[in-house]
Amino acid sequence: MREIKFRLWCKDLEEIIEVIKMGFENNELWYIECIDHDKELLYFPEKNDHVLMQYTGLLDIKGKQIYDADLIKDDENFIWEVIYKQGAFYAKCDDLMAEQLLSSVNLFGVVVGNTYEHPGLLGGEL
Repeated sequence: MREIKFRLWCKDLEEIIEVIKMGFENNELWYIECIDHDKELLYFPEKNDHVLMQYTGLLDIKGKQIYDADLIKDDENFIWEVIYKQGAFYAKCDDLMAEQLLSSVNLFGVVVGNTYEHPGLLGGEL
């Protein structure tokens, strides 16, 4: 069974932080508890100042965990964006006009960033 975990892109802080707990009320996300890079505990009420990213359960060729919104560079230097759709994680490459299951891309790729901290990578800036 795949490990379920999340990280969070905080728009206000402009950084990714680790989610350690989420609270729900009436099946709605109510709050998110996180630890930042300085090991400070942060709380976020559910609002639009952040984006949750889910761990895919897969690793890149260097053993790094792959999350939704990560960018993976393959062995031919193409950049693939990790997306979630139709109940599965996919990788899409605009340069190749291709989309395939992430489990076939992670076998020959390395995570080089994500769409929030490194949006220029999608435009070919390596």
